[in-house]
Amino acid sequence: MPNHELEVNAAVREILRRSAADADFRQLAIKSSAAAFEAIGRKDMAATTPMSFIDNYGKSNKTIVLPDLISNPEALTEEALDQVAGGSCTVTSCGTSKVSDE
Repeated sequence: MPNHELEVNAAVREILRRSAADADFRQLAIKSSAAAFEAIGRKDMAATTPMSFIDNYGKSNKTIVLPDLISNPEALTEEALDQVAGGSCTVTSCGTSKVSDE
């Protein structure tokens, strides 16, 4: 993974951490990811890392973002296959989770 991607992942984890504990910061992130990056001291990422944060709090239907499409799946390592299949999350470092239709 390129160094820039590691830095972006670390910044996003910080935004997620702060948005879980600070309602004002959460609203800032939802309104403007650039402002959220600036607020955590990553002004360099504000203009170069476009993304959207959405609020799923309290909703019965959760939004799940599918991983990027892989052009050559035969070339993936077992670890990469686990990540694509839901074994871990790059940004939030979560483990295997179960999603139900209930």
